[in-house]
Amino acid sequence: MGEYLDYKIDMKGHKTEYEYYAPGFLESKVWTKARESVAWGTVDYVYNADGSLWKAITEGGDCGCSSSTRFHQYNNNGQIINHTSAFGNGYVYYDYDGIGRLDEIKIPDYAGSLRNTVTYGYDAANRLTDVDASISSSNPANATMTYNKANQITHLSLDGGSASVGYQYNSSSGRLSKITTTAQDKVRTYDYGYNNDGLRTSTALSLDDFKANASYGYDNLNRLTNELVQARFEPSVCIDLTTSGYVSIASGGDLGGSFDDFTIDMRILVDAWPSSGEAVLFERGSDGSGNWIKLSINTSGMLSMRIETNSDEEVATVGPISVDEWIHVA
Repeated sequence: MGEYLDYKIDMKGHKTEYEYYAPGFLESKVWTKARESVAWGTVDYVYNADGSLWKAITEGGDCGCSSSTRFHQYNNNGQIINHTSAFGNGYVYYDYDGIGRLDEIKIPDYAGSLRNTVTYGYDAANRLTDVDASISSSNPANATMTYNKANQITHLSLDGGSASVGYQYNSSSGRLSKITTTAQDKVRTYDYGYNNDGLRTSTALSLDDFKANASYGYDNLNRLTNELVQARFEPSVCIDLTTSGYVSIASGGDLGGSFDDFTIDMRILVDAWPSSGEAVLFERGSDGSGNWIKLSINTSGMLSMRIETNSDEEVATVGPISVDEWIHVA
């Protein structure tokens, strides 16, 4: 039927067919199991004189139950005021304030009794500022929003401030330029770039040591033609050598007289070899103690591992290592 969906087949081969009695008004939905032609379940839709959905009749399907009907009721402004709950017991109720803004939604539990009330708050500019679905003060489920002068949301606080989302916009174009999310002591940022036509050309994600970048290309008709995504991890500890070319990440300590199952695993990026001495990447114990391990880079770029126990001392050297290139040492 023109631009309206006629049918769809999911990954399991289940087919769903759609029928309409007028443009935009779905009359019925019939679905079948994979490789079967008989109807497995149906949903029939009935509308009122105003063209609003009045009831939906479901038969068959996964539940294998007898037919069930969900009713919908509206006020004089065409706003829904209640409908049968998803469980089939009780109703979901909608209340509005004096100027038609949604004020609260009352939601029943499985037995049909009131379980929760979701309330909505607005500012003087009729912008949504508060949504509260908390069942108790010890279990907050709410959101508060703030806006800029252009009515763009700038901050979203969730669940009593335990999580938040910040929004930044380009001062010239007004387009969204950055999103910062904070939750469970983790900060995630998204940075966005656009071309002169306002189409997004780049997205950059940063979360701790994880970085991801996506770029988008378009043809002369502004149709998306390609998308490139790149992701990489960086070490959780970045090492900056001192002017003498020496740094000790974790010097000292005691190996307990045993090197069994001892593992060093790191990724490093060397800008230049040490100008003098050595750059210590890892060290435990001390020279001459009979209980010492050290990983270092010398002035020739050689990677050296020295292990000393009470009965033996070994040194292994490899390299030279590459400059300005990430390498994995294990």
